[in-house]
Amino acid sequence: MNETKLAEMLMFFKALSDESRLKIVGSLASSERSVEELASLLDLRAPTVSHHLAKLKNIDLVSMRSEGNTHFYSL
Repeated sequence: MNETKLAEMLMFFKALSDESRLKIVGSLASSERSVEELASLLDLRAPTVSHHLAKLKNIDLVSMRSEGNTHFYSL
């Protein structure tokens, strides 16, 4: 395995090693959700959810679309 693939795998598993991020992935498995919906479902603050989503987006696990001022995320 080359160094690039190994680094990608390491980033992927590090991103999923957090309980909140796993809960976010589980919530997104059923449907697209906004940051506010996820924050409410997981009893977290919206900035915290946004931070976790950025980590998941960085590894291309989630995608985002905007509708006005609301950002919706999906797997």
